[in-house]
Amino acid sequence: MTAKRQKQPRKISRQYLENAALYYLQRYATSAKNFRRVMRAKVQRSCTFHKVAPDEFYPMIDDLIVRYVASGLLNDKGFAEARVSSHYLVEEDGRVFRLVEEERRAWHAGVSFWRGKRNVNADSIGIEI
Repeated sequence: MTAKRQKQPRKISRQYLENAALYYLQRYATSAKNFRRVMRAKVQRSCTFHKVAPDEFYPMIDDLIVRYVASGLLNDKGFAEARVSSHYLVEEDGRVFRLVEEERRAWHAGVSFWRGKRNVNADSIGIEI
């Protein structure tokens, strides 16, 4: 069996960072702190490969965070509240409460893997009993 060849990282540009950031935010709920860490790691990997100093790109990440917080794409309070949630809560007496809309991601499965699928939170409904 041969080892899988790693893809060459793209060169960092303002447009590439914006596209990568939006793609990440579409797939994952995150805090501003974690978002910064993920984006900085992406910049660092690319800059190391292309032998470019990463320092000029870090302010671009900070600009994205300011814009995304202002627009509501990054919401630390909402992330913290949703972090330990399920879509529904069923009380012992049978009452059912919807905690998170089904279209939104709840964090009931944590870091997960099931039948070859990662990120089970994105494709499932959580019910807390």
